[in-house]
Amino acid sequence: MVKEKNLYRIRENTLLGGVSTGLSDYFSIDLVLIRVIFVATSFATFSAVFWLY
Repeated sequence: MVKEKNLYRIRENTLLGGVSTGLSDYFSIDLVLIRVIFVATSFATFSAVFWLY
């Protein structure tokens, strides 16, 4: 039997709502790595939008 995984926000160890904490728990990845990926993609997409404009 396969255990069903649920994606949810975690209220502990949060900065902005617990979304990163929930993603790190869901994918079993370190919280710092999730936050670094989020910041890197934010800078990358902003840079692309800036240069395309």
